[in-house]
Amino acid sequence: MKFASYVALGAASYGLLQDNGDILDLPKSSPGLPADLIGFIAAGESALDAARAAQAAMLPAAILKADTITLTAPIPRPAKNVFCVGRNYREHGFGSCQDCLHRSCAVLHLHCNTPNCFHAVS
Repeated sequence: MKFASYVALGAASYGLLQDNGDILDLPKSSPGLPADLIGFIAAGESALDAARAAQAAMLPAAILKADTITLTAPIPRPAKNVFCVGRNYREHGFGSCQDCLHRSCAVLHLHCNTPNCFHAVS
């Protein structure tokens, strides 16, 4: 499942991104779900079960066509800092690990993003 936040007709929501770019709006397809993705995450396993059921049912009224939505940041306003640790491909490390130019090197990158740095790319 690929979760996405979006705006359609001036209203923000979230859902499951389909392979063709359409969105299955989760709050529309399962009315008991929270109104935003942060609430969905906080709801835990029961919310995931509801999302799985919604995806299996694929109610036509809950599907929004790709050309009617604008994707936004997946979690528009994270509650805490987001820490990312990645073991990246060799070329990415050239700027931080000069040994990578001469031999195979596993580069470990640590990034910290504060909640106010997340934004959508248009």
